[in-house]
Amino acid sequence: MRWFWRFVPVLLLALATGTTTFGMIVEHRDALAESSLTGKWETSVGRYVLPLRFLPDRQYQLNQTLGSYTVAGNELQLQSAEGEITTYTFELQENFLILRGGDLPQEMRFVRAAADDDALRGYFRWMLNISPKALSDRGYRILTIIGIVVISVLFVNLLRVISSFVIFSDVGPFRYFYTRHKTKTRTVHSVVLNFVKYIIYFTA
Repeated sequence: MRWFWRFVPVLLLALATGTTTFGMIVEHRDALAESSLTGKWETSVGRYVLPLRFLPDRQYQLNQTLGSYTVAGNELQLQSAEGEITTYTFELQENFLILRGGDLPQEMRFVRAAADDDALRGYFRWMLNISPKALSDRGYRILTIIGIVVISVLFVNLLRVISSFVIFSDVGPFRYFYTRHKTKTRTVHSVVLNFVKYIIYFTA
C-alpha cells in the first residue's frame, strides 16, 4: 500500500519528537489515504466498465451517481446525494483498489484509469508555461535534438564518402577487387552502408 509507506515517516517522526499525538497521526494517515484514492478508477462488470472517481473535495462519482465520501482507517464510507450511507473495507495495492463488504457479495477490484483529461490539461499548462527557466529548458532540448540529427546526418555522409574512396578509388586497398567484381562490390557496399546507416539513425 503506497499510502501506508508514506505514512511510516510521519509515525517515525512522531515517535522521535514525542510532540505529535496519536490523533494527529491518525488524521495524517487518513489524509494520505484520501490523496491516494483521488483519481479515476475502473472495474469490469460483465461486458461493461464501471467508473469510480474520487475528487479532492471528498466527493465521489460512481457511474452517474454523485455523493461524498470519508476515510477512517481502512474503512471507506460513501454517502449518496439521497443520504444513503454504505461502508466498505478498502485496500490499496499499487494501482489497484479493492473494496469489500457493504452491499458487495464479493470483493470488487478497481484499476486506476489513465487520466486522459488530466494529462491534456497538464500538457496545455506545460505549453503555456513561458517562464525563463521553462523556455531555457525547452530551448536546450530542442537544440540537443537538432544537434543529434545534424551530427548523425554528417556522420552518415562522411562514412559514405570514406567508404566510396576506400572501395571505388584507383588508390584504395580494394581497387583490384572492385575492377574484377564491380557489381558484387557495389551491392555489398550498398547493403553494408545501409545497415550501418540504420544503426546510426536508430541510435540517434
